[in-house]
Amino acid sequence: MALMGEVNELETNLLNKEDFPHIDSLLGRYKGKVSFALPSERDAKRPFAELFLAVVGFAVQEGGSDIHIEFYPRWGYKINVTTKHGDIPINTSSLDLHDFQYFKTLLTTKHNIPTGSEDRSSWNGALPISFPIEWVREMGIPIKPFFAKFPEYHIRLRTAYMRMPDGGFSFTMRLVDENRTKNIEEMNLPYSIEYELNNLHRIKSGMVLFCASTGQGKSSTQYSCIVIDAMSGKRKIVTIEDPPEFILFGRGSIVHIEVTPDLTAERALEQVLRMAAKVVMIGEIRTPLMLQIALSAAATGHLVYATLHCDNSVEAFDRLYKLLPPEMKEAELSMLSAQLRAIICQRLLPLRKPTKEIGQTHILQRKWLALNSGVDVTNYTIASEEIIDRQAIIEMVLVDYDLRMAIEEFDAENIFKIACQQPQFETLLQQGLRYTELGNLSIDDCERLIGGQPISARHKTKRLQLSEKYNLSTNQVDDAVSELYKLRAQNLEADLDAICLELSSKKESLYA
Repeated sequence: MALMGEVNELETNLLNKEDFPHIDSLLGRYKGKVSFALPSERDAKRPFAELFLAVVGFAVQEGGSDIHIEFYPRWGYKINVTTKHGDIPINTSSLDLHDFQYFKTLLTTKHNIPTGSEDRSSWNGALPISFPIEWVREMGIPIKPFFAKFPEYHIRLRTAYMRMPDGGFSFTMRLVDENRTKNIEEMNLPYSIEYELNNLHRIKSGMVLFCASTGQGKSSTQYSCIVIDAMSGKRKIVTIEDPPEFILFGRGSIVHIEVTPDLTAERALEQVLRMAAKVVMIGEIRTPLMLQIALSAAATGHLVYATLHCDNSVEAFDRLYKLLPPEMKEAELSMLSAQLRAIICQRLLPLRKPTKEIGQTHILQRKWLALNSGVDVTNYTIASEEIIDRQAIIEMVLVDYDLRMAIEEFDAENIFKIACQQPQFETLLQQGLRYTELGNLSIDDCERLIGGQPISARHKTKRLQLSEKYNLSTNQVDDAVSELYKLRAQNLEADLDAICLELSSKKESLYA
């Protein structure tokens, strides 16, 4: 980290038009049209406000996901923008070390934190910022037709503030940009997953869980599913979040509720049951009471979309089990099994540009992959260091009758074994290895960013069974599963084994 006043060549200087060509027009021609009003030239907060506005504009240009701002009394400021290429450090040499309180006051005021509350040790908030649409077009950002008709380009910063022990502070800001969200069809998912996600809005009631750790894109996928109902306008939607991320647009009734110290998530959810909503979106299930109320909502005719912090479907079922009250375990398990419709676990990965080289796994890698995925990987296309995009991979479990019975008995191994027989199901690591085979992901990415599930070696998915039976690669089996779902979409009968057999007979000509 560069000391205060030092210029580090590795840092991006956003106040220099060589590093950020659009800064002059933002602070000159368009500054009067930005909703984030700049203080006067003589105001001590002006340098902080200019740099912060430049950081947000740069994050929009780069498709950034997070902005990290820290202040250390001994060293000064550190600002980083997280993009698909990794974290980009921002030069802060224009800021005065001794005026750090101005920066904190500026940001807390913009977040509508009451005067005198800046010294609280932590808080959460949201900051809306609108840029003129002409400036955004000037930067070359593609704008969806729905948003192109508005004069402003609107984003939100979901902010978490924390005071540090040495008197410093940290702001972590998640950039929420509706224009950047993808429809389900734009997410480049396996066709089977795309088909099942599109079918979620047909469910009349029940609970659908979106699971992942922080920053893995689960809220974006949840939004992509719920927006189908929002655009149709046929069902009233109520969202409960802390704070709200995406602001839904649509024809029908849409209500956003923000959780506050005076309005807990549990109280808000109880109130929603009286609001005649048909679709309820919950930011995150954190407590046993929230789970109970969510299940009650699902049982009384609501379609409930909720998120849960966990890594994979096995952990999701385990987490749900532990959230059930011990004294009512049997009754609540019955309710859970009856109301749960699907579990969607997600990971967001760097999509790399493939090379033309073939690599071979070494013995330790093969052992780790076999133990944690059940997949035998020997040769694969080597991925380059160049990141071209971010890609979501999804592990999706549909709750059918057999799975419902296993949930009621809470046999975790049997739950996984039954899920393995669903054609759309493959573990996150198995899906990641398909990208590795194509050179879009490295083995190191799989180990570091996905991790493994030893249970996968004991119970092979239907896809792996078909791969071994017909001597097909896992990507070829995915082609076969996609064909199965395309036939289903046309209401045609199809047999997955027959499709794999036909594909196997044509393998040499198709994959020469």
